[in-house]
Amino acid sequence: WWQTHPFSLSMIPANGELRITVKELGDFTKAIKDLQPGTKVYIDGPYGIFTDAVNTSNKVLCIAGGIGITPIRSLSEQLLQQGKDVILLYGNRNVNDISLKHEFDALQQKYGAKIIHILSDDPTHMGEKGRIDEEKILRLVPDILERDIYLCGPPLMMEGIIVTLKKLGVTKNKLHFEKFEL
Repeated sequence: WWQTHPFSLSMIPANGELRITVKELGDFTKAIKDLQPGTKVYIDGPYGIFTDAVNTSNKVLCIAGGIGITPIRSLSEQLLQQGKDVILLYGNRNVNDISLKHEFDALQQKYGAKIIHILSDDPTHMGEKGRIDEEKILRLVPDILERDIYLCGPPLMMEGIIVTLKKLGVTKNKLHFEKFEL
């Protein structure tokens, strides 16, 4: 039984441990929780350029949608440890869909990161509502052109945000994104 599935590290590796965060979306991801300790897995990579190595600025904007937060989690901590000014726009349907919230709260408290949750379907949410769009980006991140931007989320969301960012004048060398595919 051999399957290939891309996952991102959701925490900086430490003490010989790696962590991925998985959302149950299909048969494979639903079965992961049933793996027994000692089950052999093959890890290959890393792949892509979604790292701090491509960062060219002291200011960073991270934009995530849904489980696209996983690579943003470890990356944002790395950037914060380097003293970068990090803003995170994190889109979800409702408060229950927010992954790793307590960890981002801790990073916000420790490093002063600005984390903004934008919820599209939660009438009880007291913060930003709707989707991550041009108006919110300009209002919440007025210095957008001074920032490197990391983007990860569902394909349609990413496509729309890439178009918006280009329209706003963000250059190719400042935009870094990751797709969950091999």
